[in-house]
Amino acid sequence: MKNILLLLVFLVTGIGSVHAQRSSFIKRYINGFIRDTSDISKPQFIAYPIVAYAPETNWEFGASGLYLYYSNRDALNRLSEIVAQGFYTIENQYGGYLEHALYTDKNNWFFLGNVKFQSFPVSFYGTGMDAKLSDEQKVEALQFLLKERVLRKVAGDFYAGFEFELNRSADVVFS
Repeated sequence: MKNILLLLVFLVTGIGSVHAQRSSFIKRYINGFIRDTSDISKPQFIAYPIVAYAPETNWEFGASGLYLYYSNRDALNRLSEIVAQGFYTIENQYGGYLEHALYTDKNNWFFLGNVKFQSFPVSFYGTGMDAKLSDEQKVEALQFLLKERVLRKVAGDFYAGFEFELNRSADVVFS
């Protein structure tokens, strides 16, 4: 873990980098977020790698991106965002998702939703108050979720609309 942290410090600071041009790009990229004085209404895109560890997954590697913007580049509108992430673990688990919270001009419409796909085991202990930790079963499945909420401004900050959700699991295996 210390080696990974040192590697990240080296990448950010450029220390130990053989390619000065590459480290210069990384410095400019990070400084662009820290000292950004550009037009606030300008759309922003941020991408970053993901490295994580958990006992259930072992090492996880992936990438994530975030896109922020104002409708019509008007900062009087609420900020809209789109987030995407994909991952793969040493235990052959994988997945990805796309989430969004989007406002139209003058905030008249609001779209909130996500799409998720993953192959990731979960622990199942049974149902009811009598479920015990010793009853644990691993459930593996291909999971797909599509959820969308469409809302229209009615008055002030009050919105009304509908929500659609599709949740599907396939190739379910209990172990």
